Amino acid sequence: MEQIKRQRSNTVNNYDNNKKQKIQVETNRCLLKECVTCFEDLSNELIYEIFELLDFHYVYDAFYSLNTRFHNLIVKSTLPIDVNLSSISKSIFQRFNKDIILPNKHRIHSLHLSNLCLYDDISSPIHIVSDFLRLETLSLNNIELKYLEYLLSTLVSLPCLSSLSIVSADFILNKTPIYYQVVRLPALKYCSLSLKGLSYNELFSPTIDEYSSIEGNIDILKTRLTCSCKGYEEQVYKFVAVIDFEATCTAEPPNPYIQEIIEFPIVLIDVAKQEIVDTFHSYCKPILQPILSDYCKQLTGITQEQVNNALVFTDVFINVEKWLNDRNLISDSEQKCLFITDGPADFSKYLRMQCEISHIIYPNWAYQWFNVKKAFSDFYFVMRGRIQNMLENLDLPFHGNLHSGLDDAINIGRIVVQLIQDGCVLVSNECYALSRVTSGRNTSLSTAQYDPSKMICLNCSKSHFKDQRSCMEDAVKRIQKSESHHSRIHSNQSISSKKIPSLLDLPYLSCTNSQTFGHQFSSSRLS
Repeated sequence: MEQIKRQRSNTVNNYDNNKKQKIQVETNRCLLKECVTCFEDLSNELIYEIFELLDFHYVYDAFYSLNTRFHNLIVKSTLPIDVNLSSISKSIFQRFNKDIILPNKHRIHSLHLSNLCLYDDISSPIHIVSDFLRLETLSLNNIELKYLEYLLSTLVSLPCLSSLSIVSADFILNKTPIYYQVVRLPALKYCSLSLKGLSYNELFSPTIDEYSSIEGNIDILKTRLTCSCKGYEEQVYKFVAVIDFEATCTAEPPNPYIQEIIEFPIVLIDVAKQEIVDTFHSYCKPILQPILSDYCKQLTGITQEQVNNALVFTDVFINVEKWLNDRNLISDSEQKCLFITDGPADFSKYLRMQCEISHIIYPNWAYQWFNVKKAFSDFYFVMRGRIQNMLENLDLPFHGNLHSGLDDAINIGRIVVQLIQDGCVLVSNECYALSRVTSGRNTSLSTAQYDPSKMICLNCSKSHFKDQRSCMEDAVKRIQKSESHHSRIHSNQSISSKKIPSLLDLPYLSCTNSQTFGHQFSSSRLS
């Protein structure tokens, strides 16, 4: 009986709820009917927001003659006007030009024009574009050379023009004068030019295309123009080799923290062909920190298995010099190959430290190099940036995975190729001041043929290779001192003293050639 009463009670409640919902819906419908209004009842602010979503000539065609209110909204406004004449008919343009463009030249913010018949019209905006003092964006499609030359000579008077896009309609044999006019524009920040014609041996591309297209940072385009006008100097080197190491790392490194090279890539570029012609790549097995941190694996994409199966740096270094010698890049005194890095750290920090760790004499071919980051900034007159920033300035995408040594080296190579094409002469712009080699160009002998007594430690400027000592001992002492201080603070805790890996534990190997050196090192590590 109670169950039946409950069911009846629930039925009544459901009926009441449904009735309330129905009443609420009907009430909402009534409210909506009361809120419905005509377009003319909207506020001026809302109408202006709607106008911004439409091409202005559509607004003009629909509302200019509708009534006095809308006529005044269009005519008496101070808001900027974006004019798009790409799809307008000539008859509508003549009325639009008379009623809107000519009386409101000070309001025009952007202008887009692609209709061929409008270029011929004497009343076309391109003939009075110098009066559009607020113009910021100009886009011209299918424009003929005779109009383009006239137009560019007048754009220099526009103080706000920051974006320019041009697509030519006819064949242009010599595009350099056009480029010269473009880069003279005082406020221009972005430029996109597609000019029909030959592009061989010209400003931006060494190939022959139907269109020669440029796009990107105007400061870089100015540099390209300057080099094109004064002519290109002959390159010094036949080849350039890009090196970009990856090393062990951790999210919160202790002080001091010794990093070991775990990836050794080389990308070889033929300067005359302006292309990558060969690559070398090898992972390296770290000795002091054989287990990669999660941070290192995530950053570089290098797995623990890859370094476990890799050769130690000494053996990799032997393969590197063999690879370079097989290509006759470091075997004679001819200035044949220039080494390129992204900043000074690859040679001055990572290679120097790794040579200390592996007891390898610092290679003579790495005493001077070409810092592409520094050269890029100096050549194009832009701020120094990372690989991605340089590629963005050149309007080039990044290929591959960032912080992959080989991918980074390939992308640096693409930047170097663009520098060559733009007329930058590649010469060493950084070197080691700690070296005792005094000649302007190091003689390219095998690294193992150097006399250790003549080498100065790149870490402390002292010569201590002869007595088999290493200044890395100072780093070990700092670690031990830090641990001693830590143990005094926590005197109540029993702290087991850790064995600090010392480079002094590794024997200094005298050798006469790289092969003997590699075998001795490998056997000493095994023992």
